[in-house]
Parts: sequence; C-alpha cells; structure tokens
Amino acid sequence: DVVFPEMTPQLEDNLEPLGRLWGFLKYHHPVISKGAYNWDYELFRMLPGYLQVTDNKQRDTYLVKWISHFGKIPVNKDVKPVDTNAVLKPDLSWINPDKLSPKLYKVLMNVYQNRNNGYYYVTYESPWLKVAKFIHENPYEDMECPDAGYRLLTLYRYWNMVNYFFPYKQLADTDWNTILKKHIPSILSADDKKSYWQAVRQLIAQCDDTHGVVWSSKPATSSENYRPPFKVRFLKNDTLVVSGYWDASKIDSSGPHIGDVITHIDGKKVTKMSELQEIMASKRPGDKVSLTYLHNKKSTTKTITLKNAQGNTKVVKQADMDVLGADVRPVTNQQKEQLNINSGLEVIKVNNGKMKEAGVTKGFIIQKVNDETMQSIEDLQKAVKEASTSKEPVLIIRGLYPTGKKAYFVIDLSE
Repeated sequence: DVVFPEMTPQLEDNLEPLGRLWGFLKYHHPVISKGAYNWDYELFRMLPGYLQVTDNKQRDTYLVKWISHFGKIPVNKDVKPVDTNAVLKPDLSWINPDKLSPKLYKVLMNVYQNRNNGYYYVTYESPWLKVAKFIHENPYEDMECPDAGYRLLTLYRYWNMVNYFFPYKQLADTDWNTILKKHIPSILSADDKKSYWQAVRQLIAQCDDTHGVVWSSKPATSSENYRPPFKVRFLKNDTLVVSGYWDASKIDSSGPHIGDVITHIDGKKVTKMSELQEIMASKRPGDKVSLTYLHNKKSTTKTITLKNAQGNTKVVKQADMDVLGADVRPVTNQQKEQLNINSGLEVIKVNNGKMKEAGVTKGFIIQKVNDETMQSIEDLQKAVKEASTSKEPVLIIRGLYPTGKKAYFVIDLSE
C-alpha cells in the first residue's frame, strides 16, 4: 500500500500536476501511449519517493528524472497537427514555462511535439459515431473500497478521461481545470466504502451530465435512489424551483409548495445543477437536509428527511443476478423455430434463490420481465437492478416451457 502523509497545501500542489502529467504521458508519450508499460503500477512505484518532496523545485526535478526512466523520446516526423476547426482542443496551458522548471517544460514539450498519433487506451465505436470506449484498463473489480493509492488512481483516470475525451466538457458549470485539485482531499480521505462511493459520485456530478452514474458488478448499497418528497427544476439555469410532488400527502402546510424557490441546501447556496448534484451525491436515505426556500417572497428554513424510491428511509440494495439463483442463456435459433418465438432466455440451472422459491424450473424460457423483452443476459441484469431499487421491487416473469405451455412467476426482491 502507498502511505500518504497528512494533507497539506504543498501536497495538494504536488499531486495536482502529477495527475495532469500522468494522464498527458498516458495519451501522448510515444512509448507509454502504446501500452509498453503498466501505467497504473508505474504511478504506484513512483509515489513513495514523490510524496517526500517538499517544494516545487524538488517536485519538478523528481518528475524529470521519472520521465527519463522511460527512455529517450523518439522523433516523430509524422505528428498530425490539431485540427484548427476542432471545437474542443486539449487544454495544455498547464505546460507553462512560468509554472514549471525550464527542464520539465522542455521535456513535456518534446513529448508533445513527438506525440503518438494512434490510440491504445481508447477506441471508437465507428468512424461516424465518435464515442470514446476505454480499453486496456484494469477494472480492479474485486476492490470494493480501494486503498489510498488506488483511490488516487481513480481520480487521475477519470479526470483525464473527461479532460481529453468528454465532448461536453465546455458546457459544465465548473471549469474542469479546477476539479482535479478540488477533489484530491475528499478522494484520499474516503477510507471506507460509503465515503468512497460518495466521493466518486461528487466527482462525477461535476460533469453536469445525468448519464454519469456509479455502478458495481457486486451487490452494493445504492445511494442513487433517494429523494425529497418534491420535484425540482432550474429556471433560466440559475433558479431552483419546486415543480411538483412525488407524494403530495408528505408535504405539510408549511411547504415547500409548487413555485417556491429553493435558495440554500444545508446552508449552501444553490444556483446551478453541479452544486445541487454535488450536495445530493453525498446524501443517503434517512439523512436530514436543511432546506431554505422563498414562499411569497418570505424566506423559510425547515428540515426534511430523504427517502428512497420505495418511500422509506431504508438504504436500497441493488440486487444482481446472484439473488435469482439461476443460470440462463439466450435461446438458440432452433428453439426459436420450434417454439415460434423471436427471443428469450432459457433457464439452464436452478440453485437456491428467488427463482427456485417462486417455482421456476430448469428449461423454462423467460420471454419478458416487467413487460421488457429479454434478448440477452444483460437485459435480465438490467431488469433486476431497476426493479430492486424501484418503488415496487418485484419481478413479473413471463415465458413458456419447451412444451409450449405458458406461465408467469412473481418474484419479490424486497425480502
């Protein structure tokens, strides 16, 4: 494990440029960007010594020596220039002779001027759909709460992915250049699973993109499915207004009422989506939130309790396929022809679990779950996840047996 000293302003000043430089080399260095090194582990190898530097001069000297370890930069005469018509260009303003030592500046400029044109860590779905897909990345999926070194790696990876490949970065409320340093303390201090998930959610919220989520392949405590009893929306991008109710019976006469303007949450002013997302990302069902809002121009502050989508304060568990206790596979073309069906999942093994309890047996073909057609195992995984965190955590499974006999089963995921 990498042991980090107590956080200080100098340590933050050292870790921020390291994150930028680590990502810059990962995507630009003529050798490193081709996957010649395990770039995650190279970070871990250099960190113990780097954490001992006490000023910017020592920092830059250490970084120059580290980069030289990967060999002389080969000359690349075929470097492709940045398209002058590109809307988004890499922001490399941090490679600045006024901020870096002359030697470090020279080394980094040499890397950029001879950068690799190809991609090893990133590919695109098609030449027409430029959606970045990150490959050759170790997911470290067995780490439910990684140690401080891996948590820092999480921050460095994510920040650089957004920095170089997120197409809507310029639309976010907050300048992405400020995000890396801001989140170093919270990521490094998140030494348990709950605080780590919350720190990552707060980081993702900075993108102002509702597609950003934290997902785990393991059964996990979910912080995603909680809410106050009312709905909100932004007007003119800076005014947070109550727009409706999830359950009007939960609102007392003091409000907030539809049309009220929410000005502060937990004492923090809220004028943009990123601020709202960052605050809510740190909350869980059962947490109490201080809410300040304007009703008829009069300011009122009250405390509300967050509830999950099921209407209570229990922490919602995201179920996975294991809870079903069954193995499935897509039906074959022969089965489709014999049973005159277009798709389905055949139950090939039934162990102890929800399916066995409901009466599902080997050979049953699942055609629909909660009215969603099942074409792949991923479809079933999605249905289980969504149902387990919904207001009614139930699976209604419809299908047929190899004899053609139709049947349906109801599985309660809340138990």
